[in-house]
Amino acid sequence: MTDDPGPDDRRIIADGLAAIATTSFEMGQSRDAVRACLVDWWERLGSPANAFEDAAVALRQLPQPISERPEEIERRRAVRQQLGVQSADEQLLAAIEASALLGELSTELG
Repeated sequence: MTDDPGPDDRRIIADGLAAIATTSFEMGQSRDAVRACLVDWWERLGSPANAFEDAAVALRQLPQPISERPEEIERRRAVRQQLGVQSADEQLLAAIEASALLGELSTELG
C-alpha cells in the first residue's frame, strides 16, 4: 500500500484499526499487546498518515452496545461466560480503552 491511500482505503484502514483495537480489548488482551498489534498493522499498511486519528473517529461512529439493567446482566452472565460474549458494559469499556489508545498512537505516530 502507498503512503497516501485514497479516501476509500483510508476508511477501510480506519475501520480495521478501530475493530482490531476494540476486539482485542474485548478479548482481554493487555494494552501493550493491543498497542503492538496496532503498530504492526499500521506499519504493514505503509504507515499511512492520520490512520490512528481516523480510526479513533471511526470508533466513535460505531453503534454503542445496548444498555442492560443490572438484573439482566446477572441473569445472562452464565450464558455469556459459556459463549465468551461480553456484556454491554464490558463492550463499552473496551471501546473506551480502544479510543484512548488510538488517540495516544495518533499523537505519538501520526
